[in-house]
Amino acid sequence: MIMTILRASDVAGAIPAHSEAERRAAFAALHASADLNKDQSRASADRVLAQAIWDSFGDSSAVDFTAYRHPVLAVPCPSCHASVGAWCKRPSGHRAADLHDARGVDADRAFIRQHGADAAIRRDGTGWIIDPHGRERD
Repeated sequence: MIMTILRASDVAGAIPAHSEAERRAAFAALHASADLNKDQSRASADRVLAQAIWDSFGDSSAVDFTAYRHPVLAVPCPSCHASVGAWCKRPSGHRAADLHDARGVDADRAFIRQHGADAAIRRDGTGWIIDPHGRERD
């Protein structure tokens, strides 16, 4: 078997998408494919490709932490491989009681990269708002 090592930028450039939203949709589709695929080697390859696509976003401001019922759902889970917007899963495949800590760490990194270390996200009625100076006041 011949394996080709690709950089995330190579993978992102190979995706036939014209916008950040289309690349994110391609990422979500690959991640969902990995979740549903019974062939473990193919599922693993899909996850690697999906992660490469995710990594290619770099400092992109396209992660919307206010779009989901919990801000951590804005990033995929590195522990159980739940896709963006999907709740974390137990090893049995059932819904986990809590979101995985590693996913929270990834969400924190992405949030700080996007909004800065002084920003905070707060509950606002039924949704979330991003306060660019929230941590400065705390």
